[in-house]
Amino acid sequence: MQETLSLFPTLVYKNYYSEFSNLKTNLFSKLESVFEETKNNNNVFMREGTLCSYHTADDLHKLFPDQTKDAVDFVESCAKNYWKECGYFEGLTPFVFQVWANKTPKGGYIDSHLHGNMPFTAVMYIDASPEQGNLFLENPLETVLMTQPISPNIKYPIGQEISVRSGDLIMFPGYLRHSVKANLSETPRLILGFNIGCKGSYWAGQYDRS
Repeated sequence: MQETLSLFPTLVYKNYYSEFSNLKTNLFSKLESVFEETKNNNNVFMREGTLCSYHTADDLHKLFPDQTKDAVDFVESCAKNYWKECGYFEGLTPFVFQVWANKTPKGGYIDSHLHGNMPFTAVMYIDASPEQGNLFLENPLETVLMTQPISPNIKYPIGQEISVRSGDLIMFPGYLRHSVKANLSETPRLILGFNIGCKGSYWAGQYDRS
């Protein structure tokens, strides 16, 4: 009997953080000085006015522990569930290693990049909508697929756009290249970014980020 098999899927995790408005009120209201400093030390993937505090402040969970504790606890809980679903080594425990903030004005977007030395990366959407710019995840086999005689009439899965709204949490492997579509609205797009490290004993030492 004829059949085709879909093999080697990439698991992407999605959840919803209901307290996102508290972060906008209690955390982002305190980040103006951080974003101002970021203008002189911005991430190279940010475009058209998008600001990313990664090079200026990638430890917002330490700088603002009271404002971020609940969100960090939520993300770590999600990371543990995702870890199990991915079948990752149970002798390692995922934890929030870095936290930064992005602010994207009208017309701003983010170029393709990855967080390859991290097991997971995550995005928590504080003020977001499809009009403000969706997340785009790239197929890790893109280079291989581009060598194949694929018909231009076929929409092969070179990547997948994920519609996002305020409160959404998206988590995916650090090796996945990703970008963000342009903000077409008048409202700045606000997110918290998370890199997830892990603690424990493993034969490959690069995964011990305790």
